[in-house]
Amino acid sequence: MCHLSIEKLLKACITEFRDEFPPKIHDLVRLAGLAGIQFPQEMSEFVARLSGQGIVTRYPDNLGHYTRKVAGDYPAGTQEVYAWLLQRLRSSGS
Repeated sequence: MCHLSIEKLLKACITEFRDEFPPKIHDLVRLAGLAGIQFPQEMSEFVARLSGQGIVTRYPDNLGHYTRKVAGDYPAGTQEVYAWLLQRLRSSGS
């Protein structure tokens, strides 16, 4: 769900900032580029890591290696990115 929430918010950014319908892709880094979003370095690294986990985590058969420790930083990092993106949407004048 972390990946999905950032994906949808990035697609909202594409719609708001580019006045375009977002493409049917799931790559967060690519979506950020299409939206014209430049994340701070540490956030950019997190988004790239999260992007690689999006499809894998949608299918229960592939979750065997996801321990609490492995997945631990995703919720907090997602909240940070989500708040950062939401601030940009709110400050865009919409």
